[in-house]
Amino acid sequence: RNEEKQMSVRVLASRNEKAIRDGFQQAVENSREAVILAELSKEIAVGDIAAAEAATRPDMFKNELTSVTNGQRDAYKAGADQAYKELPKGVQKTGTTINLLAPAAQETLTVEGARLVTQVTESNRQAIVEILDDVITRGVPPLRAAKNVRQVIGLNSVQAGALIKQREQMEAAGKTISQIESALERRSKKMIRSRANTIARTESIRAVGQGRQRMWDQLVEDDVIPAQAQKRWITSNDELVGEDHDDMMGETVGINEEFYIPETGQSVSVPNESRPNCRCTSVIVFP
Repeated sequence: RNEEKQMSVRVLASRNEKAIRDGFQQAVENSREAVILAELSKEIAVGDIAAAEAATRPDMFKNELTSVTNGQRDAYKAGADQAYKELPKGVQKTGTTINLLAPAAQETLTVEGARLVTQVTESNRQAIVEILDDVITRGVPPLRAAKNVRQVIGLNSVQAGALIKQREQMEAAGKTISQIESALERRSKKMIRSRANTIARTESIRAVGQGRQRMWDQLVEDDVIPAQAQKRWITSNDELVGEDHDDMMGETVGINEEFYIPETGQSVSVPNESRPNCRCTSVIVFP
């Protein structure tokens, strides 16, 4: 039964991934299109990394990510509704629903939205600074350098480093500029799709889990379920589960308490808060 609930959480999360994935990809596309190459290349030509970074319009990228946080909100609400539907027959249901404007829900959604935007924009800032340092150091012609930098908007520093390495390898192999630029453009687009998928999977199931937790908290507050209720950690029970999470299988704590993961030292209210792409969940247990 718990395994069925775990699977239903994953299915629900997957239904909410599209809005987050599409929102991220659209934010990247809009931000890249907004870059004025002449302005960016001018700053690159004089070697001003700070001004060049500003010319990539990071504030616009940050604002464009609003659509991603809207996706988080939808997944949160869906998770809360699902938790209510899962209540056992012995529990007297009262038609409880989650009010997204309530202080507790607003606090979670605001904090989670800010966390995601900060993570995405800061990792992208590092990527842009890394590519700027590379093109300026190598003396790449300003306009071509500006196109290289624009290509990195939306990526993280690891991905930017991979593009730099591929460029070096292709140059060493004697490839033409046209061949190099085409190959890197294709890889950049592939990286954006990959990053969008990772963000969508991670944030959707995380928000679903947090919505479930908020519903349980509200049901305790409304005396619909006893304060002694508990929650149990459930994994996907397959070879993809990390050792630290596999050890958490069946761990049970109070409904309002946090799980402690000994191997990492983390304390989390929802299993999915502990790492990207986590497929674990928690289910309610009555003592």
